Amino acid sequence: WMCYLISDFGLRLLSMGLFLASTRLRPYSTWIVLMFILAYLLAVAMQLQAYEAEGKETANCQVADDRWIQVRRQVVAQRVVDGFLLTWLVHILPADLRLAPKHMAESRQLFALHPQLRARIIRVSVPLRATDFLVLGGAVMLVHFDIWQFLALVGMFLSTHILLGHVCLLRGPPFTRSPTHVELPNEIIPVVMGGGDALTGKL
Repeated sequence: WMCYLISDFGLRLLSMGLFLASTRLRPYSTWIVLMFILAYLLAVAMQLQAYEAEGKETANCQVADDRWIQVRRQVVAQRVVDGFLLTWLVHILPADLRLAPKHMAESRQLFALHPQLRARIIRVSVPLRATDFLVLGGAVMLVHFDIWQFLALVGMFLSTHILLGHVCLLRGPPFTRSPTHVELPNEIIPVVMGGGDALTGKL
């Protein structure tokens, strides 16, 4: 994890530093950086909106041989800015194996996201971040090619994504925090409880 985070942060500093230092790109640098920041914000916001929309669904879970429980998902409210801070400067989410936050205050204090939301954001942030590095580094090499800078960018880009693949293979905790004795995830709350068939309402 530490090697991945250091490599990712180093690649961010190298690509951004070379891009902003280029005098030929200076008239466009501010707009391009703002465009990427907006792209990160939109990517996180769209995944957060989809995650919260799923929180309105209900489902039936069997908690014993003859007992069913009807549950309603109640997701913990989370902020777009938290996802942005965990993806733009350093892509922390792939190495974040923390449990789901129990309430909104904990989510804001620890900048913690639910594992399902983290997985959603990672699926869009990894290709977006790769595009980010390729555009910034490629633009610099186009206007002023330097063999050492080129080798540094390519080497760090490859090492970062190799380490990213290894980090993504690591497993997190086997289950999230549970407020009930049946170990339901923390975003699930029971609304109807009884034995028999929950679909037909028989008790």
